[in-house]
Amino acid sequence: MAIDHCPHCNAPLPATETAAKFCPSCGKTLSGGAIVEAVTGAKPGEIPTLKEYVEPPREHEPRSEPRRRRSSGRECPECGSPYLRPGPWPWYLGTVGAMLCRAMVCDECGHDFDAKKPHANLATRKRNLALVINGIGLLGIVAIIGGLALWIWFLMTQR
Repeated sequence: MAIDHCPHCNAPLPATETAAKFCPSCGKTLSGGAIVEAVTGAKPGEIPTLKEYVEPPREHEPRSEPRRRRSSGRECPECGSPYLRPGPWPWYLGTVGAMLCRAMVCDECGHDFDAKKPHANLATRKRNLALVINGIGLLGIVAIIGGLALWIWFLMTQR
């Protein structure tokens, strides 16, 4: 609770009394400038400044080490550590790519690899899967558009 003094009688003013706009000891009303002076400590005519914000202390300290999860029977091909986590998966490979390749990251050494083919290069494997999956999709789109074009051509030539 901030305590300041009344400009008339120099009596201490708690913050609740300055909000009521009167001095409890002398009974005189406090002017707007006196209220600003009593609450913020600024003189009348000065621009009151805000007090510095102090962040409250945190209840829990952040973990120094990440949580480690033991994978079921798999080990890192680089260091042999059993502590693995799922790796990032690019959006362009979709669910079909997720079924064909399972990216993992080792918590010990940071090596990323495919759990289904641990000794293969993961970046090359993702690139090849992207080309194959998206190529098959492109061929399907081209086949549908071509089939529609052939059907329209066939219907127009039957006159």
